[in-house]
Amino acid sequence: QTSRAERTASPITSQTELSGSVQANTSQQTASGDQTSVNLAVQIFNRTRYNTDRDFASIRIILEEGASKVEGEDLSKGVDRAEVRATYIYRVSPRIGPYLRGVLQSNVFPTDRRFSPPRDLIRIRKSGIIDTLRGTTEFTTTPSLSPITLREGVGINSQVIRSFGLNMDLRLGIGARQDVRSDFFEISTNPATGNIEAREFGSTSSTGLEALLIMDARLGRYINLDSEFDILVTSRQADDWFFTWENRMRIALTSFINLDIVADLEREQALRRLQGREQLLLRFSRFF
Repeated sequence: QTSRAERTASPITSQTELSGSVQANTSQQTASGDQTSVNLAVQIFNRTRYNTDRDFASIRIILEEGASKVEGEDLSKGVDRAEVRATYIYRVSPRIGPYLRGVLQSNVFPTDRRFSPPRDLIRIRKSGIIDTLRGTTEFTTTPSLSPITLREGVGINSQVIRSFGLNMDLRLGIGARQDVRSDFFEISTNPATGNIEAREFGSTSSTGLEALLIMDARLGRYINLDSEFDILVTSRQADDWFFTWENRMRIALTSFINLDIVADLEREQALRRLQGREQLLLRFSRFF
């Protein structure tokens, strides 16, 4: 017989985490002495799930904002991330079934690049127009809500491993990605002329075959590892493959203090190069 708790258990679960992190770094400068920087960030994380024998639906919302302060410089924007992920799986059997997913990512605040002393900046528009900004002290490389990245996919989900210590899902299907950009610039130095250039990138769209490998592992009583690899294959040329690989190891120090080790790797369509991010965060969390 089933217990009363089992009969009345809701298929919907939701958890919200409010957390803050702090980083303090000291770098040794041979010319000017030691330089100290402080990074502060606040994150709101919500995951809501609907889970029955046949249906699984999940919505994940992340809003993370932070600021950085380098000794002798003005306060600047640090992390700026807004993301919504939604997934639906219909279980044909306990381990396999079709899936439908969507991801939306963007930034809330603009990003500025500061120059000290002021520099001349050559601005190259995607339309081909080139002009020079004289004595530039600050230049906006990304405005608010630019880019807006959308990812959609449909295919087959397979539960490769399902156990107490390790869960792993493999998804194969058809995927699409759109990067909607407006006034989006990348600043670099021209090696031939030495000039500082701001080159504008436009919107892009891709479709192809997608594959996702999602894993969460319990490495110990107080250690958890989450990893997600997401790749979109748009042609036979490897240069046209774009992916994100997100990894986070969380070490629980107390009931509300965690040590987070973050290592992300990405190759996107516009810049066509690898971009990495590593963080070591002392995070203070409160669950609701």
